[in-house]
Amino acid sequence: MERLPLDLLRAGIETGHERGLRVTVHTTQQAAARQALEAGADGLEHGVTVEPLTDHSLIDLMLERGITYTPTLWIDDVHPDARDNLQKVAEAGVDVAMGSDTFSGRGLFGANTLEEAELMVAAGMTPTQVLAAGTIGAARQCVRPDLGTVAPGKRADLLVLNADPTADIGSLRDLSMVILNGELAVDKR
Repeated sequence: MERLPLDLLRAGIETGHERGLRVTVHTTQQAAARQALEAGADGLEHGVTVEPLTDHSLIDLMLERGITYTPTLWIDDVHPDARDNLQKVAEAGVDVAMGSDTFSGRGLFGANTLEEAELMVAAGMTPTQVLAAGTIGAARQCVRPDLGTVAPGKRADLLVLNADPTADIGSLRDLSMVILNGELAVDKR
C-alpha cells in the first residue's frame, strides 16, 4: 500500500473537514496510524495489523481525539498481531466500529460482517461490545445520528433473531426478521 506524502494527506483531511465530513485513513502500521492522526484523521480503517501495537502514546492519542478504530479482522486475521491490537485498543476504551470493507471479499454482501463480529469476539471483545461497534459505533463513525440506537425519531432498522447474540455472537446468523425503516423487509418466521 502506497502512503501519501504528509502534505497531501493533510490537504485531503482538511478538505474533508471543510465539507463537514469525518475522515478515516487506511493504515496497517503504527507509523502510518500516528501520521494519519497527527494530520487530523478522525478514524483508522484496519488500524495496526502487521505489527504489535507497542506505542501506548498512540492509544492515548486515539482516546484524546475521539478516534474510531475500525478493524478488518476478516481480511487481516492472517496477521498474528491484528487480534491482540484490537483487544488493546478496545480495553483502553478507544471507540471501535465494525464495518470496513464489508462490500468486498468472499461470500454474499454483508457475510463478511458476520465473520467480523465472530472474529472481534475471538479477539477478546464481548458480544455486547461487538454489537455496539456494529450499531452505535458505526453510526457515530458515519455521522448518522438517525442510526445506531432504538429510540423515538430514529430509523426503525432492526434485526430480529431467534437467539440471544449477547450470549453467542454466532446467533447473528439465526435471522427471524428484518425491519427497515419501520417496514417488514424479510420474514423467516
